[in-house]
Amino acid sequence: MNLSQCSTLLYDIYIKLTNYKFFKVASVDDVLARDAIEKYKGRGVDVLYVNKEDYRLYLGFNMQVFNVVDGNKKISKETKARLMANISSLFSALTFEGEIDDQLLEEMKDFCIKGFSLISDHDD
Repeated sequence: MNLSQCSTLLYDIYIKLTNYKFFKVASVDDVLARDAIEKYKGRGVDVLYVNKEDYRLYLGFNMQVFNVVDGNKKISKETKARLMANISSLFSALTFEGEIDDQLLEEMKDFCIKGFSLISDHDD
């Protein structure tokens, strides 16, 4: 399996069985293969979950990815837009939960500046 087909996890991943029951599908340091994700998608699973305590790690990972793809001309603007939308929703969720601190505020500010720059670079 090559790196584009799998990711080593920094947090546990769950699927939701009922409103109060979740099933762990991958643990920290596991490799979650794209094939496994596609299998769950085929069974109607649209969302994967992480623990609230791991949410900031997930956001940090997404920010690292965004920083890598930000200046990369080979990454499509649609892919960048999806990543930006995902990060925006992560920030929104943390804001809604009242989890804002100075570090997160700085990350949000940097993201907004880079995001605005990325958006302004595309006429459409």
